[in-house]
Amino acid sequence: MNASIPSKDLLKAAQQFTLPMINIIQPKLVICLGLDTFNTLRKACGHKKLDNLNQAIENSFEFENSRIVCQAHTGQLGRNNRNRGGVDRVNGDWAGLVEYVDVRRPLNYSFLYLTKLKILKLTAITVFS
Repeated sequence: MNASIPSKDLLKAAQQFTLPMINIIQPKLVICLGLDTFNTLRKACGHKKLDNLNQAIENSFEFENSRIVCQAHTGQLGRNNRNRGGVDRVNGDWAGLVEYVDVRRPLNYSFLYLTKLKILKLTAITVFS
């Protein structure tokens, strides 16, 4: 998908579907892929938007006992942008998530991955337990 999704539609989807789903599933960790997805959830939870991906990755927040974090989109464009200048930031970003889970007991946690497209389609959100 290469068309832009209007911000008002993303926000409405986050409020009506994503946040209630987080409340029902109660994942330990919610990973937003990309700044737009993260900022949409921030706004839906009453937080101010952040200006760039670095700020977003450094400013996770809590909602209903779930930690909501931002990561660069896993597509090649997202990885290339995050690793600009030949510095491998993406692997370090993902490694930083270990603080939120007990890696000795991974089956005790649910993870919710969200992208801009998936935030609009409830059936497309993947939950790992």
